[in-house]
Amino acid sequence: MGLTIHYTIRWPEKNRMFWAQAVREARLRIARRRLGRVSPLRETDGTWAGGLQFEPIRSQPGQVGEVPPLCGRRFTLDVGEDCEPAVMGLCYYPPCIPRTWGDRHRLRGWIYRGFSKTQYAGLHGWTHFRRCHLAVIRALEVWRELGARVTIHDEGDYWPDHDEAALRRNLDQMNAAIAGAAGALKDLADDDGGSPVQSPIFAHPQFERLEAEGVSQHGKKIAALTRVLGRR
Repeated sequence: MGLTIHYTIRWPEKNRMFWAQAVREARLRIARRRLGRVSPLRETDGTWAGGLQFEPIRSQPGQVGEVPPLCGRRFTLDVGEDCEPAVMGLCYYPPCIPRTWGDRHRLRGWIYRGFSKTQYAGLHGWTHFRRCHLAVIRALEVWRELGARVTIHDEGDYWPDHDEAALRRNLDQMNAAIAGAAGALKDLADDDGGSPVQSPIFAHPQFERLEAEGVSQHGKKIAALTRVLGRR
C-alpha cells in the first residue's frame, strides 16, 4: 500500500538503435542527469543466476503462470532513501509458452515492466519525496527520448500533466490513510496480544496527526477492517 509508479518499456522493432545499445544509452543518460545511483548493467540469460524477471500471466480461468525471459539487460536506479529502487531495461520473452498455461501471451518483442513505490520517501519530507518521485518519472522520460514506447501509471497523479499539487495532495491523503489503518491494526494487535504490527509509516515525524486525519477521513473503512481481522 502506498503511492507507486508502474511502467512498461517497449522497444519498437523498427527503431534503428539496437536494443542492447538502447539500454546502455538509457543508463548513461540517466547517470549523466544525476537522477540517482545507477547500478552496472546486468545480463538476464534465462537462468536464476542471470536474474530472471518473471512475468505473471493469466491465460485460463483460475490459472496464473510465470514466463521467464530468454535474454535481456537491465540496471537499477536508486533515487533516494526509503524510495523503492526502479529497475529498468529490456527483456525478450518466448512468443509461445507451454500449453498448460495457454499458447500465447502479450509479452512480444523487447519489453520491461517495473514499478517503484515512492510513498515512504515522504518520511523525509515533501522536498525529498518530490525529488525521488520526479526522478523516476524523468528517468522514464529518457527512454521516451530514445524512441521507446513507455506506458506510465502514476498513482500520485503527477504524470502526465506534471501536476505537483495533485502529487502533494495524494501523498498527504495516502499518508493519512496508511497511518489511520496502521494505528488501528497496532491497537488491535496490542489488545489481543498478537505479533507487533510493523509499518514504515510509524517512523513519520507527524504520525499522530496523520493517524487522526486518517481516522477522520476513513473511519468507517478502518473500523470494518479491524472488525474482520478481530474475528480471526
